[in-house]
Parts: sequence; structure tokens; C-alpha cells
Amino acid sequence: MTWVIGSLIVLAIVVAVICGALIEVFRQLVQIRTAINLSDDAIPLDVRPGELHAGDLGLPAIAEALPAAIAVFLSPKCATCIAVAEAFRGGAPETVWFVLTADREQVASLSHRLAASEQRIIVDEDGGIAKRVGVDVTPAVFTLHHGVVVHANAVSTARQALGLVPTTLPRSRGRENGRTGTVVAPVSSELRR
Repeated sequence: MTWVIGSLIVLAIVVAVICGALIEVFRQLVQIRTAINLSDDAIPLDVRPGELHAGDLGLPAIAEALPAAIAVFLSPKCATCIAVAEAFRGGAPETVWFVLTADREQVASLSHRLAASEQRIIVDEDGGIAKRVGVDVTPAVFTLHHGVVVHANAVSTARQALGLVPTTLPRSRGRENGRTGTVVAPVSSELRR
């Protein structure tokens, strides 16, 4: 019986040493990423808050009624755009709109991936919307609050695009100023700048 207890103690010590080594590896990875300036953050675009509205992005009036929304600009010519569209394959929340910058034939490669969200797809055939808002990079994500663009980012991964999707959380059951409603919160706290 003592050999079983001794074996468990040895096993616990080995597991503790392995966990400690793994923690140290992750700390070193963070230090390496910092040292070589390797960050996986969305790149802010030069858009002033309040400068653009949902209509400027080609979004319908219903988008202006949402407390928070995003417009994702995608092009079928870039692999990252295809990866972002693939991330939304099963459907996107009602707060996500897609602006596809290409002609109808080229858009087919993206629109079948976004079929579950087809009612929120805007096709920018002549590139007029992209030119009007100054988008010369895709994928790009415009964040809107009550129909007003508050910031825009170029994203390099589907994870970054998904991190910008706003969520609506129900308020507490109490009443505030005699009204009930929703509280809008970003998915990630690192988005606030």
C-alpha cells in the first residue's frame, strides 16, 4: 500500500514540474512576441468617429436603429476575406452586415459562405461604397453605434473580425428611468481604445 502512495506522490511532483515548465514556455512566448513587435491586433483605419453613418456604408435604415453593429467589407480576391466569410458560414448575429466589393459573378464565392446571413449582404458592384468611405483594404470592419461609425479597423484574421462583433446583453430585471432595454457590450475588452 505504501508503494501506491509513494507512486502518487512522485506522479504529483512530475505533473507539477511539467505544469511549471509549460507556464514558463508561455511566458517566454509572450516575451518573444513583445520583443519582435509581433501583435495580433486589428489595425485602426483613419476614420474619425461620427464622420460616417450607416447609409454611407450602403446599409439600410434598419441598421441605424441598432444600438451596435458592424459592417464587414470583404473582397473575393483576398484569402483572408474568404477565411473571414468562412468564420461566419453558419450565420452571423443580426448586428453584422457584409459589404462585398466585387461584381455579382465574383461575389458568388463569398455569398455561398454567407448564405445564412444573405439578408444582410450588400454588394458594392462598382466599388462606389468603398471609394466613398475610403476603404482601400479588405477585410475591414466598421463599428457603428446607433448608425454612426465610431471606428474602423483592418483585420488580418477571422479571430480579429469575430472579436469585433457586438453583443447585446439583457439589462437587469429592475427598471431604469421607467424603461427597460439592452446594454451593448463588445466581445473583447481589448477593443476599447
